[in-house]
Amino acid sequence: MPVCQTYPSDDVATGSTYATGLKAAVNVFGNPAYIEKGFCYSATNYLPTVADTKYMVGGNFANCLTGALECYNTSIYGLTPNTTYYYRAYILSETGISYGNIYYFTTTIDDPAVVTTADVSNITATGATLNGAIVIEGNPAYTEKGFCYNMSPDPTIYMNKKEVIGEGTGSFSYQLTELSPRSKYYVRAYAIQNGNTIYGNEVDFITTAPLSDVAEVTTSAVTNIAASTATFNAIITNEGNPAYTEKGFCYDTDPNPTTSHYRQQVSGSGTGAYSYSGAYLTANTKYYVRAYLRQNGNTIYGNQVEFTTAAYTAAAEVTTSGAADITATEATLTGQISYEGIPAYTERGFCYATSPNPTTANNKSEVSGSGSGSYFYTVTGLAPNTKYYVKTYLIWNGNTVYGNEVEFTTAVLVPEIYTSQVTNITATAVTLNARISNVGVPAYTERGFCYNIDFTPTISTNKIEVSGNESGAYAYQLTGLTANTSYYVSAYVIQEGIVYYGQIRQFKTAAIPAVVTTDAVTNITYVGATFNGTVSVEGTPPYTERGFCYKTSPNPTVANNQIKVNGSGTGAYSYNNTVGLSANQTYYLRAYVYQDGVYIYGNEVEFTTGAIPVGISTNAATNITYTGATLNAAINNLGTPAYTERGFCYGTSQHPTTSNNKIAVTGSGLGAYSYNLTGLMTGTKYYVRAYAIQNGAPTYGEEISFTTAVYNIEPEMAYVIGGTVTMNDATVALADFRIGKYEVTQKLWWEVMGSWSGTAPSSAYGVGDDYPMYNVSWTDIVGTTGASYTERGVTYYADGFCYKLYQLTGKKYRLPTEAEWQYAANGGDALHNYTYSGSNTIGDVAWYNLNSSSKTHPVGTKATNLIGIYGLGDQTYDMSGNVYEWCGDWYGSSFPSGANPTGATSGTYHVYRGGGWDSSAANCTVSNRSYATPGTRNNNLGFRLVYNP
Repeated sequence: MPVCQTYPSDDVATGSTYATGLKAAVNVFGNPAYIEKGFCYSATNYLPTVADTKYMVGGNFANCLTGALECYNTSIYGLTPNTTYYYRAYILSETGISYGNIYYFTTTIDDPAVVTTADVSNITATGATLNGAIVIEGNPAYTEKGFCYNMSPDPTIYMNKKEVIGEGTGSFSYQLTELSPRSKYYVRAYAIQNGNTIYGNEVDFITTAPLSDVAEVTTSAVTNIAASTATFNAIITNEGNPAYTEKGFCYDTDPNPTTSHYRQQVSGSGTGAYSYSGAYLTANTKYYVRAYLRQNGNTIYGNQVEFTTAAYTAAAEVTTSGAADITATEATLTGQISYEGIPAYTERGFCYATSPNPTTANNKSEVSGSGSGSYFYTVTGLAPNTKYYVKTYLIWNGNTVYGNEVEFTTAVLVPEIYTSQVTNITATAVTLNARISNVGVPAYTERGFCYNIDFTPTISTNKIEVSGNESGAYAYQLTGLTANTSYYVSAYVIQEGIVYYGQIRQFKTAAIPAVVTTDAVTNITYVGATFNGTVSVEGTPPYTERGFCYKTSPNPTVANNQIKVNGSGTGAYSYNNTVGLSANQTYYLRAYVYQDGVYIYGNEVEFTTGAIPVGISTNAATNITYTGATLNAAINNLGTPAYTERGFCYGTSQHPTTSNNKIAVTGSGLGAYSYNLTGLMTGTKYYVRAYAIQNGAPTYGEEISFTTAVYNIEPEMAYVIGGTVTMNDATVALADFRIGKYEVTQKLWWEVMGSWSGTAPSSAYGVGDDYPMYNVSWTDIVGTTGASYTERGVTYYADGFCYKLYQLTGKKYRLPTEAEWQYAANGGDALHNYTYSGSNTIGDVAWYNLNSSSKTHPVGTKATNLIGIYGLGDQTYDMSGNVYEWCGDWYGSSFPSGANPTGATSGTYHVYRGGGWDSSAANCTVSNRSYATPGTRNNNLGFRLVYNP
């Protein structure tokens, strides 16, 4: 078959409606020979065929490659301006069409737009104004104009593009922001015409440094102006970035001096003030001065300041003599004027401060007068103990002339201390009081008291330091004094090593009172007791009588029942009161001593005479059943006072008390009483004691024990070995557990509960001891009130089936979790993965809608489900079909996962599993999940039990 080849489009010349120079070549020796050749092209199909537009080329052409190819070319007219066309050569032979490779070309625009880019203006550190112009709007007219820019040459609209609204010819601009300081940018204006982007010439610009990076300098006022000299001053507030490299001043007699005039460079760098003194100036001449900085090749000028040099003068001269008559707050300053100057000074005085080099800008005191000679000034209001610096000054010829500097220190300010009256005086202790009205300057460093039996106490005798350094009152509790003795005391402070005393105060300690203590009463009987007391201080003068007083109400005195006890001195004493007290009576007792005409009482002690105890015995329990027994006891002695309550206390641990399980039994007097106790645990040993409450306290009889009968109604359970498996796409790790071999039967339900829940079983749906229990809700099984226990996240209450079975067996039965149920139904750790529990054939293991005759059947009548590896474990029955079985879990949208999972933490529905007698085969599979509200009862819904081994 002949072969053709298309030449590249680079050889094609285009106009707005034509393309010329399309070239191709064809194999001369093709077999069979071609019968037609040409080009095909399209503006929409990038794989053009002769079905699009074709252009045949006739004639024969010379070979363009020796002995192999002949070339041909052509031109195409009638094209659309500004359009891209795809084309390729083709040849036609008897065997079909052969195509060459594909190329493309684009026709030109009839009248292109012309856009130019002008210079950028308003250049700042972060912005600039871009400028351009539309010279020719083109045909068709452009539809968009604007600018594109970048930090690299030849920016395009695919980089940073800023469109400018408008049409027609003329200039246009755009204010560009958010540029980087000191950066070079390239910009081109553009216009979009008929889908093509036409760019103007490229312009570049560089953003300036930011304002914060430009060095800043301020020219300050000129100082020390003389006839031929002056001091130039400036402050640099920003050294710039990069930092300036030169600083100084330029000045001239004409305004706006520059560095090309008089220039004085000043060494240094950084920010802050700088100055220059000593320029050679002409007297009585106005000058203009500006500070300058050189930064990055640029000169930055400060503001202009002008000044006029002085005419020829003779300066006044003044000397600071010193300070005299110095106190804590005053001093007399003296000075000496040796020459009044030309012209004469117009003001004189002193300036002073607490730091060196004071000026009239500090504390200035003007002194009237003129001429030469001495002058002085007394300054007041100074700070005590403070160093001051002082200089004389003269105002001469508009300038301030200072004398030498002299320093002096004010005297200290003596603290003020006052000794206050002594208070709280006892035989051996007092409270010393003082007040500091002025801490002094410098502040005192120590304060306290000194005391003695002499008239003039000092800190060299008895000194007591009291912490603190503030003004105001302070006190000290002084102990260890001698009774009935006169003392003298003075407050003191120490300032700068000097002791300052307050007034001397006199006080006298009190006499020592006797001290007596009432000790605990001993040997208490029904009608007597031993009273005990201790005299720890005999007193001054010594006591003359001691004893006890008592009564049946608080605060007894010798005016009540008084008992005198012989003896004197210190130590313990007692009195054995063997008669005259009443049984079971509370008394209040105080020991006393009589000293110097005054009765001194000890503390009050309370005691109660004994009561006659009640007599009670605990007798053997009778009528012992699975859950109950009759408790028996007898009152042998009423006691004094008589008991107010009787009964029994019991528990599963020895020595029960009324704080355990307490049963009050009504009645009084002597004799036997009993109580029929119910609600006990089957097969459990209990301990019992009778009790009687006498005078608010219990008295117990002897302890007896009994064991309730064993109620053998435990359901048969299968042992399930735990493991980690994947069920319903969830990974579950389960511990070992036991699960009922059978669904809970109607017989077991009646034996535990003694009544049906909801509707009783009926023959319509299966009734009998071995039939599964149905019409039972999740709430019936779990309960709602009373005592409780919690297993696998479910709390089981006393009114529910599981708790009542626990009371009969001692085992905490529960509902299986959904994961446990499916794990057991699958065969436990063997994981048989049958469709139904125990088989892939439903009829072998389940009663369901096709074989149940629309009712339940006795449990265990279908084939077993083997639990354990290789079927060697226990067995369960009816986990598919017969009745659905409640689980403990709340229902969640996904199957629970993790270690011993308990499903959702809350919800509206609880899970039930396994299918029932009316279920389809699909609903009896091991993996099928169902749910209902907790109170739901149905004739196809029962349950199976689990407990932890």
